Amino acid sequence: MNIVGIYVGHNATVSLIKDNRLVSAISEEKFTNVKNTCGFPVKSLEYTMKEYELNASNIDHVVFSSTHIGGGSLHGVPPDYDSDTNVSQFWDLQYRLFGSSIAQDIFPKIGEMLLESGKDNGQIRLRKLLIDEYGFKNSQISFVDHHLCHAYAPIGFFNLHKLEEPVLVITQDGYGDCKCGTVGIYSYGNYELKEVTSLGDSLAYIYGAATLYMGMHINEHEYKIMGMASYPSEKYGLKLYEKKFSDLVDIVNGEICLKHKIFVPWAFAKTILKERLMGERFDNIAFALQHLIEERTVQFVKEKIRKYGIKKVAFGGGLFMNVKLNKLIQEIPEMEMCYFMPSSGDESTAIGAVFYALESKDEFGVSDETVYLGKEYTKKDIEAYLSENNIEKTYDIDKPRIIEREVAQLIHSGKIVARFDGRGEWGARSLGNRAILADPSKLESVEIINNAIKCRDFWMPFAPSINEKQFQNYARFNGKVSPFYMITAFDSTAEGKTQIKAALHRKDKTLRPNVVTSNNNFEYHDMITHYEVLSGIGAVLNTSLNIHGYPMVGQINELFFTMDNSDLNYAQLGGYMLRKKVS
Repeated sequence: MNIVGIYVGHNATVSLIKDNRLVSAISEEKFTNVKNTCGFPVKSLEYTMKEYELNASNIDHVVFSSTHIGGGSLHGVPPDYDSDTNVSQFWDLQYRLFGSSIAQDIFPKIGEMLLESGKDNGQIRLRKLLIDEYGFKNSQISFVDHHLCHAYAPIGFFNLHKLEEPVLVITQDGYGDCKCGTVGIYSYGNYELKEVTSLGDSLAYIYGAATLYMGMHINEHEYKIMGMASYPSEKYGLKLYEKKFSDLVDIVNGEICLKHKIFVPWAFAKTILKERLMGERFDNIAFALQHLIEERTVQFVKEKIRKYGIKKVAFGGGLFMNVKLNKLIQEIPEMEMCYFMPSSGDESTAIGAVFYALESKDEFGVSDETVYLGKEYTKKDIEAYLSENNIEKTYDIDKPRIIEREVAQLIHSGKIVARFDGRGEWGARSLGNRAILADPSKLESVEIINNAIKCRDFWMPFAPSINEKQFQNYARFNGKVSPFYMITAFDSTAEGKTQIKAALHRKDKTLRPNVVTSNNNFEYHDMITHYEVLSGIGAVLNTSLNIHGYPMVGQINELFFTMDNSDLNYAQLGGYMLRKKVS
């Protein structure tokens, strides 16, 4: 079967199962160069259909990864029907009444009622768009619950239908389709929903609200708070946690319960957090916030393992983008195996949707368990771009016989090198194909990339791409998780603290690895092997190929935009080596 999955909203995404295999997933930001592009993913859908020679007649099904779609999520969809004014007015009222007993008692019910009332409007508009503009029939289109799609993302991606025993599946995010999370059990094509985290009880929204309070962007800069959390003194961080954070969330009878229900994070930020945190140090706030989320989430997961007696657990939803939290989850003694969905934010629901749709037709999908699902440029494409844009005027262009060895030599000589090769990565993490690479043993690499290229905050750590044979020499690995996707963290070994110190968190010395094998990325593995021969180090420092504030590069023109607007002077583009000419 050919099934297209569409996520309409923050970081809009399109996925494709072709002949029952996951072959593509790409987000709209890769075409707009606007990070986390919101709305209907027009360009992603058009790319997918053109690349795989698809149309309404040879696509079996189109599935949206939410049932309640409205507001800003419908950006780009013709407004032929009433807008979501009632919902917008509700959010405004909730802000003005935030923290009152009235808001806590009645807002969950009113909010769910209003979201439910707007459900049909969004679905009608999206059906009309697909029918009028793409020629689909109404019977080809369906809408699947948001958290069911979050659950099916790791189920499908990790081929969990092949397991002989059941898997516990936990989802947590800001909210989606009138809920903030779910607990279910999956076994060979059968998913049974067991529990729901109610609208307003979102751990992720506490994190988002604190991100807003600290002057950053929600749904984008939470990772900065996570990176900062290790820096302050534990003594003062814990003191703030006990005084200002510990009572915000409790686990009551196995359920996540917030003291102040959150429907609009900026309302929570401007009322509850402002009142509590005015005058507190920013780094202590980061510590206390991270500690709260870790304590409550780990407690929640432990209780579910004990309740259901299942020790293999899959995780989906934006909360589990937090690698420090995931580290603690995988270290739970009762845990046997963790399946963290790579890039588990809402962009992953497009993947979950296609696997669910296929299983609902009594067929199983196949995943190669790779995130190299994006756009690829052929040799012909690259040569045409270089020629048509007169790149030789500003760059020296070479074609080395073994380009992986050339890149390794440049890194070994202290150069910072971009790598644009093969298929682009789906999701938020660079796993080497759209990457900026450097010597992981030199702290100067961090300063150069931060100040001259990425223009990002000094406290943010980089990550290593590691040859599989060296991984356990650098990281304390317990075997409970796939270490390929930069979606969890590990403690470093003594050797790791020396050889890859620039790719560790500067304070707590943890690493967020991308383990590279000859099977999951042959060319990149070959480059790291060449580097190991030269340096004795089986890893490179890897960070996403972009300037701060922009998405990871998706197209060739964005590679040159990044280089032209930074001090990045070297790049591998397919089989070509580019060097900026000295002006």
